[in-house]
Amino acid sequence: MIIFIMKRHIIGKNFFEDVDFGLEGTLPTFPNWELETISREDLKVILINASYSINPEINKKWIESAESNLLEAVLGEKDEYNIKGSLMFLRNIAEKDKTSEQRLVQRAVSIKSYDLLNPVSIAKQDLKTLYLDLCLDDPELLPEGRDAGAVNKIAFRFYQDDERRYKFHIYPPNTLADEYPHEHYGDSASVILKGALVNQHFSLNKTDDNTAEFGLYVLKKAPFEGKNQRVEKKLYREGNVNLDLITSHCYRAGDHYLLPAPASRDGISSDKLIENDKLTFHQVATEPNTVTIFAQRFSKDITSYTTDDISGPEIITKEYTKPKRIMTPEEAGQMMKFFHRKILEELEGVEKPSTIIDRSKGKPVNDILIERLYIKDKELGF
Repeated sequence: MIIFIMKRHIIGKNFFEDVDFGLEGTLPTFPNWELETISREDLKVILINASYSINPEINKKWIESAESNLLEAVLGEKDEYNIKGSLMFLRNIAEKDKTSEQRLVQRAVSIKSYDLLNPVSIAKQDLKTLYLDLCLDDPELLPEGRDAGAVNKIAFRFYQDDERRYKFHIYPPNTLADEYPHEHYGDSASVILKGALVNQHFSLNKTDDNTAEFGLYVLKKAPFEGKNQRVEKKLYREGNVNLDLITSHCYRAGDHYLLPAPASRDGISSDKLIENDKLTFHQVATEPNTVTIFAQRFSKDITSYTTDDISGPEIITKEYTKPKRIMTPEEAGQMMKFFHRKILEELEGVEKPSTIIDRSKGKPVNDILIERLYIKDKELGF
């Protein structure tokens, strides 16, 4: 009889020092982002989607307004809008005079002024301005905030449509022992606003003997019920795996990194993956009170995998409608008010974020370094 011992991967504090190694992920193609204008119809759709992402206790009036004439009331009735010109107009309104209606339109326009999945786009942004354009500190426009469940973080989703979603991630204290290694079912990217984050990639090796460290699960995406409301998702066990660390990079305020989606494939088989595809399985850990903006491009036909407790069940169901997981506007407002000030303080000296292009080191894996930092020290290893 095989006896499995529960293990949990922990990214140690040493990885927040200058010990980066291995390649960083990139995307096969980068989306076009330098749009000069946007049609009224397209901008209105973005505004409506942004309204649906406001806290469900207060979003009804914003949805109705966005579906009516909010855009025209703020920017005038035009066939198309100049993106930079509209943003400059809204930015130049004194904060004491700016209405929540104007801020919501500013949020919608700003989403089309850059693309988090394009490193050149992010390199050209002033990160403080990018953050302020989202107007996340307006108590009338608080995004839906929820406990991320298995991961020790709060996720504020401030935009979602059929192809993308954007979230504001806050990692509370004591998050070094964070999530299980996993991959995303679409290309994704993050930019660090505050604190520090270590991103590590792993190769997977299937095994059914007693050396297995994790259970391997495939994600079956569940349909949405209503506008942007997912009811549940199910994870189906496909066996057990060991993990080998292949890259580790620490990112700080102003830094940006990419996570490629897995290529089409039949299950986990590292020998069939091209080099970039090996950089899909990852795990992050953060310093206390780290804040990021996260973007994900949805994939319609690619499955994704995650690891979990070796002694876990055959099927894991995660529900999204539990009331205790959604923050009240009051709770979200207190958290946003606290972090808004901290983010601005940290970004004061950050002019432009680093990019995947600037930071790619391409160093080979240093087995001695991994052995010293990652395995022998029980506090830092498995």
